[in-house]
Amino acid sequence: AALAAASETERDAWDPVGSHDASAGPFGASGATRLGLRLLDHRRIAEGRRRAYAALHAAAPRTAAVRPLLGPLPPGACPAYLPMWTRDADRLCAALVAAGVEPVRFWRRAHPAVDLAAFPAMAELRRNVVRLPVHRGVGPEEIARIAAACRAAFP
Repeated sequence: AALAAASETERDAWDPVGSHDASAGPFGASGATRLGLRLLDHRRIAEGRRRAYAALHAAAPRTAAVRPLLGPLPPGACPAYLPMWTRDADRLCAALVAAGVEPVRFWRRAHPAVDLAAFPAMAELRRNVVRLPVHRGVGPEEIARIAAACRAAFP
């Protein structure tokens, strides 16, 4: 909840990769984590994500201001999120946060070694794509709330 209320600048300050210290020793999943991963029903998790993606994709607005970036999922895909294209990502994110949804800007920070001027399509994605959640906690009520917030952002 605190992360959802944070500004883009505050979210950018939290960078788990940037704070990784490889000199601290070997890294890997703990025994408890490895056991937990073996006990998960991966098929059920993927099916739930696919169901949430399909429902949100169907409910999402399709206007000049906001629309799903991609079409329906191909067979076997397990989505991490539903990417939405918008003409104003800040406005869409503000509407989603106000509705209690934690959006994520697609690729918020460009790598300093990459000159996006050479890749205008990637620069546009970076500016205009917002990732919407499709995890197992996203059910019919959440889908309706997310879709309504997307519509409300651009009346």
